[in-house]
Amino acid sequence: MKKSLMFVAILAMVSGCSSVICDARTDTHTNELDKNMSQRECVKQVDDSINTHFDEQEKAEREASDKLLRDSLNKALSPKVQ
Repeated sequence: MKKSLMFVAILAMVSGCSSVICDARTDTHTNELDKNMSQRECVKQVDDSINTHFDEQEKAEREASDKLLRDSLNKALSPKVQ
C-alpha cells in the first residue's frame, strides 16, 4: 500500500513536470491549434516514458523478491545433510 501511494505521488509530481517541459518545447508555435496538439502529444510521450520506466522498475523489484522467496523456500525445504 505504501509503495502504491508513493508511486501515485511521484507520478503526479512528474506529470506536472511533463507539462512544464512541453510548454517550453511548444513555445515556438505561432498557431494555437498546432501548439495545443503538439503539447498534448509531448505530454503523452513523457507520461508513456515515465510509466514504462516505473513498470520496468516494478518488474525488476518483483523478480528480485521472487528470487529471494524461491531461495528461502529451497533452503527451508531441502533435506538436511549431517
